Amino acid sequence: PFDLEHGPIYRLQLIKLDEKEYFFIIVIHHIAIDLESKLIIGKELSAAYNQQHLNENIFQYDTYVSWFNAFAETDEYKKKVLFWKKQFVDKDHELDFSLEKNNIEKPSAFGDEVPVQITEELYASLKQFCKQNNIIPFVMLLACYYLTLFYFTNQNDIIVGVPLSNRKQEDHKSIVGCFVNTIPLGVTVLISDTIEIFIKKVRKAMVVAHRYHDVPLIDIILHVNPERSENRNPLYQAGFTFEPPMEIELHEIESVPVVIHNGGSQLELFM
Repeated sequence: PFDLEHGPIYRLQLIKLDEKEYFFIIVIHHIAIDLESKLIIGKELSAAYNQQHLNENIFQYDTYVSWFNAFAETDEYKKKVLFWKKQFVDKDHELDFSLEKNNIEKPSAFGDEVPVQITEELYASLKQFCKQNNIIPFVMLLACYYLTLFYFTNQNDIIVGVPLSNRKQEDHKSIVGCFVNTIPLGVTVLISDTIEIFIKKVRKAMVVAHRYHDVPLIDIILHVNPERSENRNPLYQAGFTFEPPMEIELHEIESVPVVIHNGGSQLELFM
């Protein structure tokens, strides 16, 4: 476990297996890192090892904190908070998977993962379909995820937590820190929708959410004030994201990322 009061909030360790094989282990608490930060760290580690020039970043995380504190006092921010409140007030936020564990008063945070692989042929077909419908693969797969949740829950109104990078300001794009904001994305599944219509519905929801995603989830929850329960997360119980592993390119060294599941589960289901 991490000591968040005294630190450190990261650990690095190099393990030698033999003369030509090593494990370089990087463990960082989520409070200090997000997907963009992983990419930044990977690039900077690669540049340092390869003796390439590193541009000094004059901006630090407190730059973002100062900006946000000022932004949170503006009328624009208050309008964005009102948008989220209107989206989810007086709506059912619970997904019913009809599983026995939903009856547990205090479920554990333990979980497991099931690897899912897409063949090259299927991915090629997916990209072709996306090109024809003017969408990105993320939206297409997210739409399929909604339909899967609809199939298992038989609920039309489904909310999925989607992490988005909250780095709209140019000054924030090169800072290492946790900028990610998981927004509750609500979509209604109708039997009458064709797959093309439903995908467009999901794309529209994503576009609109991007306009308002700089309101932190905790503020959305506070203003929506959903019914709380110890056996489920407020607003959403399913999440969806793309998270490629950190990549490090070292001169004359082959590096392969190895992702290790930590044995925990953030939600009922996360894809």
